[in-house]
Amino acid sequence: MEDFSISRKFVQQDWQPSVGEKFWLDHFREPPPGHLHAECPRGSEKCQVHYDRINPHNSLSDAVEHFVESDLGFAITVVSIVVGEAGLIYWLSKPCNPESRNYWDS
Repeated sequence: MEDFSISRKFVQQDWQPSVGEKFWLDHFREPPPGHLHAECPRGSEKCQVHYDRINPHNSLSDAVEHFVESDLGFAITVVSIVVGEAGLIYWLSKPCNPESRNYWDS
């Protein structure tokens, strides 16, 4: 499905307010099934509409999957994994301090 324009008045009356990665725009999602997402520049009478394979309003798992599929969500996920792995490697590579209390031997 190609992107198209729709009036802001229509989406404000009939669609649900939503969020999106373009934080400077107003976002709306069509009523269920909710695959259409409108992005409206503030002060504009027209909104750009695109099709999303997943409706993030359905469930938490759909919201996470939709987030990861987006460019911003994918980048945040990759950075989080890399930082988490680096922290784990650092923590595992630290030498054990023999003066600290070992809770497993109590």
